[in-house]
Amino acid sequence: MTTSEFTISGLHCDSCLKLVPMLLGEINGVTDVQISGMDGMVKIAADHQISADEVTKSLEGTDYKIA
Repeated sequence: MTTSEFTISGLHCDSCLKLVPMLLGEINGVTDVQISGMDGMVKIAADHQISADEVTKSLEGTDYKIA
């Protein structure tokens, strides 16, 4: 099990804090996603190291980006 950390920009409300973990949770191998709040710090637990490309792809079509 590994943990990857990213900062996500574009968060502005409580709905964002629910949607982003849901989107990131769809990445293959992800077992847990924790977001610390509007600062956008995200910790992703998975069975492999999650890449920035995987995060970017999972957020496609939204206003959320890796900061």
